[in-house]
Order: sequence, then C-alpha cells, then structure tokens
Amino acid sequence: MNRIGMNQIGRYLLSLVVMSLLLTASTRPGYGDAIGPMSQLLMGDEASYDLYSGDDTPHAASHGETPPQGGETQPQGEETKPPAPGATSGGEVCPVPPQIPKEVCELGMGLCLNTPPGSVREKYVIIKGTVDKGTSFGDLKFYVQHEYTRQISPVRFGKVFGSRCWEEGWVGEYDGCMDGDGRFAARIPLSELGPYTITVRSSSLTSASSTKSVRTSLVVAPRLDMGDIYLDPAPGGDGVVSAPSVNITIDLLKGCSTCDFIGASTGGLEVRVLNRVETVGGGVSEIRRSTDLLVGGKYTICVPLLEGTNRLSVSVCNAAVGDKCPTVDGIVFKSSGLRPSVEFSPISDGGDLIGMERQKLTVQVSKIGECNKGDATFRWNSEMPVDFCPDANGRYTFEVEPKVGINVGTVEVKSGGNLYTDAVVFAAGKRINPYSADEGWVDEGIDLSFGADIFNETIREVVNRFLSSGNIKYLIDEFLSSGTSGSGEVSGRASDQKGEEIGKIMGEIPYCKGNNAMSNAKIELSEGVSLDSGELMRLDFGEDAVRFKLFFKGLKTRIRYFKDASDRENYLPLLLSFKGLGIDGKLELMPGGRPLILISSDNTNCSYQSASYCTNKPALIIPKNIAGDATKGGSFVRCDDNGELLTDEAKKRCKGLNIVNAESGLLSQEVLNLINDMLYCRLSAELTYALINLKDKVISFPIFGKRIYLGFGIDFSKSHLSTDKAGIKGLFTARFGGEGVVPHLSKEAPITGVITGFGTPVSTFSKGGMSEVALSIVSQVLNELLAQAVFQADGGMLDWDIDDEFAKEMGFDFIERCDGFKPAGEVKSPPSICQLRPRVAEMLGTPLSTYDYLGPKHPLRLSVRGSRRFAPYIRIYRGDVPYPLPPAEGEEGVRYRYEERDVLEVTLPDIELTFYALEVDKKKGVDAYGNPYPLLDENGRPVIRSMVQGVKDAPILKTRLTLVVPLEVIGVDPSPEKGGSFRVRFRVIPEFAHIAFQKVKGSNATIISDEGLLSQFREKLNYVMKIYGDPEKPIEFDIGSSIGLGWLGGDRWNRILSYLGIDEVFIGNGLPKLLLGEQDERISVIFAPSIRFK
Repeated sequence: MNRIGMNQIGRYLLSLVVMSLLLTASTRPGYGDAIGPMSQLLMGDEASYDLYSGDDTPHAASHGETPPQGGETQPQGEETKPPAPGATSGGEVCPVPPQIPKEVCELGMGLCLNTPPGSVREKYVIIKGTVDKGTSFGDLKFYVQHEYTRQISPVRFGKVFGSRCWEEGWVGEYDGCMDGDGRFAARIPLSELGPYTITVRSSSLTSASSTKSVRTSLVVAPRLDMGDIYLDPAPGGDGVVSAPSVNITIDLLKGCSTCDFIGASTGGLEVRVLNRVETVGGGVSEIRRSTDLLVGGKYTICVPLLEGTNRLSVSVCNAAVGDKCPTVDGIVFKSSGLRPSVEFSPISDGGDLIGMERQKLTVQVSKIGECNKGDATFRWNSEMPVDFCPDANGRYTFEVEPKVGINVGTVEVKSGGNLYTDAVVFAAGKRINPYSADEGWVDEGIDLSFGADIFNETIREVVNRFLSSGNIKYLIDEFLSSGTSGSGEVSGRASDQKGEEIGKIMGEIPYCKGNNAMSNAKIELSEGVSLDSGELMRLDFGEDAVRFKLFFKGLKTRIRYFKDASDRENYLPLLLSFKGLGIDGKLELMPGGRPLILISSDNTNCSYQSASYCTNKPALIIPKNIAGDATKGGSFVRCDDNGELLTDEAKKRCKGLNIVNAESGLLSQEVLNLINDMLYCRLSAELTYALINLKDKVISFPIFGKRIYLGFGIDFSKSHLSTDKAGIKGLFTARFGGEGVVPHLSKEAPITGVITGFGTPVSTFSKGGMSEVALSIVSQVLNELLAQAVFQADGGMLDWDIDDEFAKEMGFDFIERCDGFKPAGEVKSPPSICQLRPRVAEMLGTPLSTYDYLGPKHPLRLSVRGSRRFAPYIRIYRGDVPYPLPPAEGEEGVRYRYEERDVLEVTLPDIELTFYALEVDKKKGVDAYGNPYPLLDENGRPVIRSMVQGVKDAPILKTRLTLVVPLEVIGVDPSPEKGGSFRVRFRVIPEFAHIAFQKVKGSNATIISDEGLLSQFREKLNYVMKIYGDPEKPIEFDIGSSIGLGWLGGDRWNRILSYLGIDEVFIGNGLPKLLLGEQDERISVIFAPSIRFK
C-alpha cells in the first residue's frame, strides 16, 4: 500500500496537488535501476606499434597501452547501464561526436599518467602521473620517441622531492619532481615538429616493472579553407537541404600519413562547428558541435538542422593558434527539416473560454509519411485514445463535446521511432469573479448541521466548565468593553464603524429602539465577576427556537450606573450580589430583510412591571428567579461606594437610593431592565453582527515557509437557519473570495476567476444524526478555494523551486537518504522520492548526457509555477469505473470489469515546469558519491547555470503540464498505527487519468526535442498513476483526530477560546463519513465531535 502520513490539512492538500505527482515517484523496489549515464564508447582494436628489447626500452608505445594503427586515437569510456524505458533522444540519429578521453590519475592506481595536452607550441611538454611509493619502489625512467623519425631518446629525470609537483605551469630548474605520496611531473624535451610517444617505466625491487605511454605533438598553426570541408547531403540547386542533419567532413591531411604537424593524430587539434539558425518563426537558435577525434585521417561531425536558414561556421584550433582559430564562414543553406509537427487549430475566444456546444478541433500533422494503425492517436479528456490518420494535407478534424471546467485534448504521432505530441487545454463554462461584490456566491454552497445531542452533551460541557473556571468576568468584558446604554446606542466614538453597525442592528430588534427603549442610562463593570457555581441545564430544541436555562450560585460583581451616559463624572457605584440567579432564554431566528439572531425569552418585563409601564419586551431575568443577598432585605443591588471617590451629591443620592429601593424596589427594577436590555438587545446584536460580518473575512495560515491568504464569506441575509427536535441546520449562501483578500492575490486572480456551470445544482443535503455534525461543500466553493490557494501574490500552493537545498529545508537530504542508503530489516531499497531527485539522470534521463550537455549527476532545479490562465478544477461525477482482471487463458491484452462509482476528478491545468541546470562549484569538485557540489550565492541558494550564452538564467527547457487526476474514495477507517486517528483510503483511476504537455516555443536550449527531454519525466508520471491506481494497494493518509481552532480568528477569538478553556476539537467516536454527491456536486463529511480542554 502507498501511505502518506502527514499531520496538517495543508500538507494533505500539497501532497495531493504537487508532491504526490512531483515528489513521490515509483515506490516499487528496483524501478529506475536501468537509469544510467551515457553509453560506453568502445575502443578500437589494439595493434602493436614498435617493439624493443632490453630493460631500459619500452615494450609498447601507445595512448594508454598501445597506439592504434594509422596514428589515430579511438574513444573509450566507462560501461553504463541501458537507459530507462522511454529515455530516448526523441530526435533523429545524429550523435554527438566523441572526444578522446582524458585521464587524471589518483593515488593507489599504480603507475599512471595523466593525459597531456594533445599539442604544444613550446619545445617541451610536462608529463604528470602517480606511482605507488612503497618500500619496494625503485625508480622512474622516461623515453621520448618521434613517431616519424622513430628516434628514441631517454630523458633525464633529475627529480627534486617537493610537495606541489602538479601545480599548473610547473617548469623548474630540475627535470622532474616527485612528492612523498607518489605524484610526479617531468619536463620532456621535444626537438622537432610532429607527433611523439612518451613512455614511462616504473621499476620495483620485488616485482616486474610497469610501463605506460602517452602521446602529444609539437605543432604549427593549421590552415583551413572551403576546399577542406565536405557536406553530406550537400545543398541542392535550390540551396535547400531536405534532411534533419548534415555530416560535415574536414580533410586537413589530404591522405598523407606523415604530414601531421598540427596535432591531429594525437588529439591536439579540435574541430568546432557552429550552426546559427534563423528559424521560420523568426527566432535564432545556436547548435554547437566539436571533436578532437581523427578517424580515417579525417574529422566527421554530425550537425542537426532546424527548419529555416542554417549558417555554418567551421573552426580548427590547436596550441599554436590559441584562441585565434582559423575559421571558414559563409556556409549558408535552408533546411525544410523532416521532423513531423503536430499543432491544433486555434480555439474560439482566444483559446480560452468557449460555450458548451459541440466543438470541432482540427489538428495539423506534417511529414508523417505512411500512416498505419497506432501511428497517430487522439485523446479527449478522460476518454480512451482513438487512432486516426490525417488526410493528404496532414489535417484531421475531431468533433468533441466540452464539459464544464478544464478540457484537455492530446495528439501523439510516432514517426521514425520517435514520438511527437501536442495538446490543447481550454476552459468551458461560465467565468465568474468571486472577488467582486456580487459574483461567486453559491446558494447553499456550505450546509452545516449540528445534532441536538452535540449541544446537550458537548456544548453543555464547555459552558459548565467555563462557569466553574472563574473566567466569566473576562468574557463579559469582551461584550461590555464598549459599554451599552438603555437606548440601544453604543458608547464610544461615532466613527467606530463596528459600534455604528451594532447600533443599527439593535434598532431593528423589536423593543430595542424608540418608545420601547430605556432611558439613556448605562452600566459598566468596575470589578471582576465572582461565581461560586453555575450550570446550563439541558437544552430544549423545537421548531425555530432553542430554549435554555442557566442557574448561578454566589454571583457577585460591582458596576457603575450612569443615569446619563454622556456624563462620565456622575455615576453610582452598585454592588450586584445573587445568592441564586436563574435565566430563562431562547435562541430564535427573526426573518426579514436582514435576519436577526435573538437571545430572547418567553418571559417579558410585564412579569415585574406594572401594565402601564411594561412593553412586553423579552426579559431573560425576572424577579421570581432571583435570590439576592446584597442587602439584608434580600435585594440583589445596593449602592456602595466601596472606597470610590464620589461627589457629595453622589454620596447623598447613593444613601437615598438604598432607602428608596428598600421600600419600592425602583433601583432594582431599573438595573434589572438594563441587564435584560444588555442580554436581549446587546447580545442579540453582537451575535447577528458576528454572522453578518462573515461576508468578507480573510484568514491566513503558514505552510512550508509560505503564508497562504484565503478570503471567505457567508451571506447571512440569503442563508437559512432552522431548528427542530433533531438539532440546528444551516443552509448558507457562501463563497471563497471577497474584496478583502485581493491585496494578497496576484493581479491575474480577478481576471482568471473561476469556471462554473450555467445552472445551480439542486441540494440533496441531509442532516447527520443526533450526535453528529454534518458539513457539505459544493464543488464550486472548493474551486474558489483552490483558485485563491494558487493565485497568491507571494507564491501559491503550486509555486515551488525544487532542488537539493529545498529538499534539505523540507527535511530530506538526497545524498544521505539516497546515495548513503543502506538496507536494514525489511527496507531493501531507498525511498521512492530518490527516483525523482533533482539531477539529470533521475529527472530527464540520458539525452542530456548522450548529447554531451550535462553529466548524469549534474544538479538541476525544477521550478514549478501554477497557471495564471486557469485555476485548478474539481469535478464530481458518477461513472463506470474500470477494474483490471487477470488475463484469460489464451487471450492477450487487459480485461476489465466495471462498477458504477462516484469519482472526484482533480484537474491541475497549465502548470509551468522549468528545468534549470545549476552551476557547480569547481573548487569543491565532487563528493564521495561523485555528485558535483552546487555553487551557492551569498544567500546560500544554488546559482542557475545559463544554457544559452549571453542570456541570463536560460533554462534547459520550459513546458506546460496539465494533469487530470480522477480519484475513487474507497473509505475511511481507524488508523492501525496512530491511536485516535483516521485513515483515508483512495486510489487514482489510471484509465481516466490524463497527462498533457504543451510546448513553450523558444524555451528549449538544446537540439533534443521536447518529447525526448521529457520522455522519462512523462514515463514516471504515468508510472505514478498506475501504482497509485492499484485497488489492492490504495493511497492512504492519516488524519489526526483533533483540530486546533486558533487559526479561525484573530486575537479576540483566541482570547475567547482561552476563557472557554477549549484546546482542540476531536472528530469523536465512530468513523467519519466521506460522501460524494454527483447530483449536487457536493463533498460531505459527517462526524461526531468531542472537545479536549486545556
């Protein structure tokens, strides 16, 4: 099974949309074992050259051991494994000409000679090497032989023992140098022009002597003219070469076997060819080829051609000319090319958004030649590929039916053993801008229900814990921080937008404004609230109302009573003390232009006021539910200065009020009115304001070093709340968007928007059970969320630069985990991510090495950028899902059985992939595993190596990738490894998956086709789809059973959570249910929550 273990929802999303496809390649051991560096270039047959006898003369003279006949040097290289499946060049056969291998000796190799320069202009050459300097080492002897005169001369090796014998430019007053480890260098005189063989013999006191030879030439400048250059095929009379490449032969020696005074036979002359192409599209491309290998007395180089005007320059260089190489220009011809091209006709509306009617897509395929079955295939969305053959003009028209969302069509053409592809990607449906005031809202976009038992068990526990925690004062402070007056006006500055809005809401609540309101009085806390105990009794759920009872014991506090809220100098300090206090309330919805959530009661002020004064205003507290102990007479209020500095007038009023209140209860009644006014008017307005204020909220959270901003809104005025005996249900008009999040998004976000259908899906949402929470989200709302996650101003969820340094920051060291892997126990192979490490061999296979651009271990950076033309798209549908069957006896091919299933299709369109080569640190060389060290800038980040001379940071290749990933949700089970967690199981449906690459013109810096460069990358993506599509081995990831709530709000929200003592919410007992609904395009989750307290 394929398991992804992560703890945060953000990591789940990232693993789904990026990491599972870009960083979690094959998981089966051994996959990729065939990936290796370029194939070996074998040496030709060896042949003896000159044999001598005697201890002081060499037995053989060669480049290495034995020189080849005719004075030519054959290439050699190390053996490598064959390339992985699909890792082909993708272009016609035009191999990079081989170079003569250059050897650099290491200690411990016995007698070894570094390859010297193939040509020199001074009359000497420095020969460097190593020898094992054990106790039995004897001496070194040097001989030089001119290959034309056959004259052999011994060379004096008057060595000095030094420590820097290999330093560049070593030429001393001595003939030689040897250090204590066995490195040596010798100055070998060369008296005449021509090729030389230098032989070194190492003698030993206990074993046979060892002999090695190398070659070089003392040279003059070469000459080159047009008559030395031959082209095959040559341009025709019309100046056109109708071939994908041309072989250029340079004949400098004219068949003379003893006329090489330019270093050709010793690898001392290099031929360089530059093809500068003015392409038919108006661009300019450069192709460079070179070789120092002479074959048959001539140089031959294959040079690829591109369609357009090809301008060839041929240069010959050796030590005598340095950088001033003789050059022949002016070889100009046109090439029609022979590579097939595949191109779709433009799509209406600029290749972007089209209607839902059937569309005709025309593909143009040129130079395909004879067309047989399987040579050309077309695939539309998740349908199976179909064969086609273009007409005589290379055209073929497909009639397709777009679906709402992202549509993908791909064509693959096979010709000459190579693959050529093109793709078309466009959106179909209605474009909306969820960042405007009015667009993007989805009726019943988010539906939510809470079972009645959630409140009577979980919520009651929260409240009752809070009532016994001593935090009640702080929570009351949150609601009274701005104070409230009897008239429903909010104190504070008139410019306080929140206060003004709450004041307006209070004015809409019945009995909270006008003649039914209290006078302009005000109360505010002056001291903390103390409480002996409190309890929320069981809630009673009914039609459109939830009734509740609260009971307190030993509740005390001190307040300041302002008769006139505008007069801050004159107030009365009051003690409120309740031996017992009961509150009868109900939560109800008052429909209207702006729905109101009311904290109300079945009791009214008429229960304690005379008929001439009462207004039937709901009263949550009435006298019969009060047992006061502020006075001996049982009143709950007493004017008590408690040491406060009051004016003389206030002190007199305070004393008089206590006397009057004992006789008439007027003070108690007015304070009770103010408290009820606060609970009914103020708290109802606060709760309604909180819901109304959800229309344009911005939340943010960190993930992998980024901060993601999401705009979210619920239009409370268009939503519907209802209650019944089973619980509370909310059908919310919602969206992910809003104007508030726009500053955090890229400028393209409002333009690109989100694609939707032309109608509104019918809701089939049903509530969960009495002890469950049910959450249902329409796919459009999820698509709006994904759009924001991608269109972030500072880099979204699909914007990553993946290289070795990035992996280390994420906690994965490729060198340690891949190169340094050692099997242990059941773990027999390195982590599967090693198959896609950012190196040439793993990501792009062998072409770059075969064509001599970069070595197999050269470090790369894969830059991933989410599309700015299309947002990711989620689609929910029901279809016949194929399941592979074992092949029947005597039958070939794959058989399937089909079952109808809900499918969650995730499309990641138009992802820009840019493959960069990184500079290597030549001073550091390579590590113990042969990996070059990347060159780092002053910030510790790898430096990009430009692949085009004179162009900064030119990449290897840029392409656009569209992934259609259909998922079948298999189920949710308890995690066997993490107690209390849940394991979600799903699989990719590989038969429905679609991988499409689109070329980015002018971005390929190589002569290798896009298809060739991406062949291995494509194969690995296909392989991922297949291994993650095994029904018996689904993808699994664990979801922690708890969810922190702090990220939902700001400081005030977190203070409230702290007062309530809530730490995390647990998904609860039983298994959560994950449901897909095709009819209303919903994803639903049903679970039974519980709460962990701090």
